[in-house]
Amino acid sequence: MKKSLVALLLALVMLVTCVPFSLADDTVTLNVWVGGYKQKDSDRVWEAVNEKLADYLPNTKLNIVPISFDEYASKWSKAMAAGEQIDVAWLGWVHDMQNEVQMGSLLKLDDLIAEYGQDMLAEYGQEILDADRIDGDTYFIPNGPVLGGGKYCLVFPKELLEKAGMPNFAQELEDLMMEVFDSYTVENVKKLYDKMEEYLEALKAAGSINLGVNGNVVDANYGPFGQTYCNQWGWERMFQVNWGDDSFTVESKYVPGSETYDIDAYEWERIHDWYQKGYIREDYASAGWAPFGAGYSFENMAVAGNNQFAYDYVNWTKEEVYEIYKNVYGWDVEIAVCNPVQTKGGRGFSTGVGIPYTSKNPERAMQLINLLHSTKGQELFRMLAYGLEGEHYTVNEDGSVTFANPTAREGADSAYGLSDWSIGSNLNKIGKDQEIVMKQVELGKNAVANPLDGFVFDRTAVDDQFSNCTSFVSNNLYAMVMDDWRPRREQRDKDFANCGVEEVMAELQRQITEYVTENNITSWPDRREAAGMK
Repeated sequence: MKKSLVALLLALVMLVTCVPFSLADDTVTLNVWVGGYKQKDSDRVWEAVNEKLADYLPNTKLNIVPISFDEYASKWSKAMAAGEQIDVAWLGWVHDMQNEVQMGSLLKLDDLIAEYGQDMLAEYGQEILDADRIDGDTYFIPNGPVLGGGKYCLVFPKELLEKAGMPNFAQELEDLMMEVFDSYTVENVKKLYDKMEEYLEALKAAGSINLGVNGNVVDANYGPFGQTYCNQWGWERMFQVNWGDDSFTVESKYVPGSETYDIDAYEWERIHDWYQKGYIREDYASAGWAPFGAGYSFENMAVAGNNQFAYDYVNWTKEEVYEIYKNVYGWDVEIAVCNPVQTKGGRGFSTGVGIPYTSKNPERAMQLINLLHSTKGQELFRMLAYGLEGEHYTVNEDGSVTFANPTAREGADSAYGLSDWSIGSNLNKIGKDQEIVMKQVELGKNAVANPLDGFVFDRTAVDDQFSNCTSFVSNNLYAMVMDDWRPRREQRDKDFANCGVEEVMAELQRQITEYVTENNITSWPDRREAAGMK
């Protein structure tokens, strides 16, 4: 009897003591990689996030791993090579998505979306998710549910236009950019540089050049006048097919024999000349992109004392841009649209999330993605992005937002937390930012289909050559601004001639020709009609 009682008691003790351990084993910890910076209150906010997460995903905790955008690419490559567990990862411009897919870094998401992504699917729509397919499969969930790509523009403060004595300058520049849009030639590009130099020269004479123009002048992707091309492949626009070219001919600024190459050479000549004339800041090489702060925003450039002009990427009308800059930044501005056509898709992979192959919990990871990419998880999204309401930010009666410490975060779009464009659906933003996204969604519905949107370059046959050429893309970028650009340009030409760039271009051309033939594509949409200019 005693032995039986002892055995029963031991069994009960074991049962009681094992329950907590059993429950603990059921808890799933998701390692979430995000672009951004940890702040002094991050741990406290993330604790609150995990408490709230229990209401949506029981037995789930998040281990948030913020990584600066400067370091993200290198740390990502090392993590993938080492097989480090990452369950959800921010994906964006630092990734070559085609290469990531070919390397097997990312999981296919279609089945997971079908089972665990219904809230997201209902709000995004299948067309949004289809826009970024690779080889017919989904690997990438965009954070911006906007079907149409935006338009680049240049923003000018009215006060500087008045100081320069050029109140109509923005419109005059836009008219010249439309000529480039119609006919991409050295002659038309020269007109742009001549007109911009009038402005910079006038500002310098008026003593309003400040630090001088910074990195956006020599941005290898866009130059000083925004994006005038329709399709690019490779890092920093290594190859391109220009809008309206019904022959779908691949060109490269690194391969002699095309207008694209000649324009690139001309631009380096003018940019170097601008540096010598004092229009570009003397510390350009050391400053690099630092003057931008978080990016191209006019606010950051103005704070940096570098406010001759700024890039912006817009999905709304000029009138709305004026209103936004006035209300958000306190600036009266004029803008010049660089490229008037708003296209669908674009395969930019600008910012979104995916599930790496190293995830131990892909089902739970997709549940988290579904939550943050739908209004169902709006509260969690806002905690991650902005911190604790009433402490780190306050939503005012008129819908505007006041942040407790607007300068608390390095490289931030908001006062606290992670970049709100990097962690989930932009529809969950707050204040004016949310209004802007809603307008982008509506305007995107009228975007024009690009005939090459569905094309994906399979570089398997020329991967070694492609990688070799990529290593030369940014060589001497700063030095070409400050020093005599010609010898450095000649060396760059030699580097590309030896790295196999013509082989890559030939393979790209073969695939594009095959694609347009198989899909019976004969021409591009009329540019001016597509831009609403007819």
